[in-house]
Amino acid sequence: MELCVRGAVERGADPIRIFGALGGLRPDHTLANLALLALPQLRGVDVTLEHAGGSIRLVDAGRSPATAAFDGAPGDLLSLQPLGEGAEGITTQGLRYPLDDEPLAYGPSRGLSNEFVEPRASLDVGRGRLLVTHTRLAALGAVLALLALVACGPGASVPPSPTTLPSAVTSPSNPPDPTELVLMTHDSFALSDASIAAFESDQGVTLRILRSGDAGSMVNQAILSREHPLGDVLYGVDTTFLSRALDAELFTPYAATALDQITVPVDPRRRVTPVDYGDVCLNLDPEAFRDGSPRAPDSLDDLTDPAYRGMLVVENPATSSPGLSFLLATVQRFGDEGATTWRDYWAALRDNDVLVTDGWEDAYYGRFSGGSGEGDRPIVVSYASSPAAEVAFAPDPKPEKAPTTVVEDGCFRQVEYAGILAGTEVPGIAGAFIDHLLSLPVQSEEVPLQMFVYPVRGDATLPDVISRFGPPAAAPIELPYQVIGADRERWISEWTEIVLQ
Repeated sequence: MELCVRGAVERGADPIRIFGALGGLRPDHTLANLALLALPQLRGVDVTLEHAGGSIRLVDAGRSPATAAFDGAPGDLLSLQPLGEGAEGITTQGLRYPLDDEPLAYGPSRGLSNEFVEPRASLDVGRGRLLVTHTRLAALGAVLALLALVACGPGASVPPSPTTLPSAVTSPSNPPDPTELVLMTHDSFALSDASIAAFESDQGVTLRILRSGDAGSMVNQAILSREHPLGDVLYGVDTTFLSRALDAELFTPYAATALDQITVPVDPRRRVTPVDYGDVCLNLDPEAFRDGSPRAPDSLDDLTDPAYRGMLVVENPATSSPGLSFLLATVQRFGDEGATTWRDYWAALRDNDVLVTDGWEDAYYGRFSGGSGEGDRPIVVSYASSPAAEVAFAPDPKPEKAPTTVVEDGCFRQVEYAGILAGTEVPGIAGAFIDHLLSLPVQSEEVPLQMFVYPVRGDATLPDVISRFGPPAAAPIELPYQVIGADRERWISEWTEIVLQ
């Protein structure tokens, strides 16, 4: 559901109406879908969750007072449920029990079941957020009548649940095709045809690749489909989202054959296996700094200097993996508490005209001026390996010097993992695929040249183009996934308040 909503926003949809998001046997899914209304990307968008009895929407006065109107009929019900710390300055019109510049606290039910006395009700909120449920009288009456008929009818019985899955999915007599392995992964996954063919030949299977958005979207889909997994193996969950996947118990433990060669920390319970790592770093367009005015920045602190005003483009940490990594780098560097913190740093970047995009592709190709970028900003959040990719994809003859450079200060290390999804009926083949990802040919050639990340095996060798133009950062910033998981959502929320509002 979240992917659909984000996709609608990216395409400029307004208004957005969401159907089929409520009810069923999973109240956690209902709560998760309600929480979608609070996505930062939906601020200013007219979006509601529709159901048989009415609709639900969020009235957000977090940044400035908000007004909303609801068309209905006398007898309809309107419920106001405050979120967070409550809401203030609430005024209603067209309801039986009006509010006049009054507060509503989080928890008490004072705002429930107010009644329309006019065809239209209006709501003004001075500060805070209200979840507003509109229940239509006609729909409520139809439901009550249906319940009465069912209760009074002879031999009344409960109809089959509409959420019952087809027997082809649930029946043990119809197992999935044992000659197919489904890899659930992010959109950036790449292996050569030769590597895939070698695995398929060795195992006697066909590898089907299920691309599932970025790392965060992929993990969300895996969690929502946990009872009936979409794949057999999941690859690409990284340090920034690992805690969410582990807390959801997505994986079946597996001890890969090359664990003794891995140079990064390994999960002691073997739920996931490290496959590669990447360093998120600032990239520069050296042409913009050729005359030395200003000089090329060499630290995170430089970016708040007015000399670099309007030069930096970053990705939104709520929608982008490198954007989140860069935020985490600043949290670790500048601290979460004290006289000056990462919040002050980002406020300074905001005041220095930082540009925020939803994703890496728009930031790098659309806004960055260096290399293959077509924009006008000479500083971008990208990867330590990006200069190597510029050289590798350049037409022959290859350049002797990369067209972009990396700022070593403030790089953040992401480790990517693979795991066998719990519920797979081909765990042996799934484990063999993880072993394939850790094989020396894949680690030395496929990982660096197909995905431009670095191998986790200590005995793997880096291709020349990587070692010359895009080696790993010498002293990257790292945060344990447990620390990230504990505060990730808070940091993103606070960042949004500082930078985007």
